[in-house]
Amino acid sequence: MCDISDLQNVWYNSTVLDVKEEVDFENKEKVHMIYIGYRVYEEKGEKVDSEGRKFTGWSKKYDAWFSSTSPRVAKFNKMAKKFFPIISTRLDPIVDDTNDEIYNLDSYKKFAIVD
Repeated sequence: MCDISDLQNVWYNSTVLDVKEEVDFENKEKVHMIYIGYRVYEEKGEKVDSEGRKFTGWSKKYDAWFSSTSPRVAKFNKMAKKFFPIISTRLDPIVDDTNDEIYNLDSYKKFAIVD
């Protein structure tokens, strides 16, 4: 198991599903690749995969190969504090500002949102 970040830099506990070696054609060096599933298999999991195993997280649709040296891969529970971290703690109300005027000339108004 490991932690993995998505493209928005949100970290998740994840499962290593497979490992392989590839040759980097530029450097002619072997690169260790790991196949990551954005999920953790556990008895109390809320979802079930095609093999009947319970898990918490994302389906296999989001599985991906990563280099073992990728900065998006970390030791298990090092970066993912909660399985689904709170992305925003914003408590301010959402304000609809679509009718706000950017500028107002005598006969012409320019609004923030234009059709």
